[in-house]
Amino acid sequence: MKKNVDIPAAEIQTFTKKELTSAEKSLSLIENFEIRSSSDFEFAANALREVAIKHDAIDNKRKDWVGPLSKVVKDINSTFKPVLDSLKSSEKELKGVLGAYKIRAEDREKEIWDLCEADPNIVRSLLEEAKGLTLPEVKGLSIKRVFEGHVTDTDAIPKEFLVPDLKKLQEASMEGDPDIPGWTVSATTQVRTSRK
Repeated sequence: MKKNVDIPAAEIQTFTKKELTSAEKSLSLIENFEIRSSSDFEFAANALREVAIKHDAIDNKRKDWVGPLSKVVKDINSTFKPVLDSLKSSEKELKGVLGAYKIRAEDREKEIWDLCEADPNIVRSLLEEAKGLTLPEVKGLSIKRVFEGHVTDTDAIPKEFLVPDLKKLQEASMEGDPDIPGWTVSATTQVRTSRK
């Protein structure tokens, strides 16, 4: 694994400072530009193409500097990944067994208290068992019972809990308004420019 990559920080600063001045000057000219004629439209279209080409050239320069760093980062990440994955798996397993025990203990404790109310003669032995179910305080550990729902019948779920399928609605609207109740479509534009 390669460890040192020279970063030309001063060169990068000089380059980006110069390009930022140029880019901000262009932006200030464009910000309030209004198209009033077909020649204005043609000018704006050509300007868009030039801006896109300039953007790509600057981004390629950035990639030239970032490329070697990305390789180092990728190498470091791949070296650490098995260690971190193993530790993450251990963490997940331990959380699972701790959580499962807490739920069993809480459920049994509730059963004990319910039994105590039903039969006062067994209170003493059940109280001893309940004391053994009390979980100790462990620094840095908190376990909370949470509930997770699962759909069993989509038709039975009340309407206020349903979410429209926006992807399907957008697909249905690709050619215009599909006239779906509760859905409205408005026209917009998608502008693309060639960088060649």
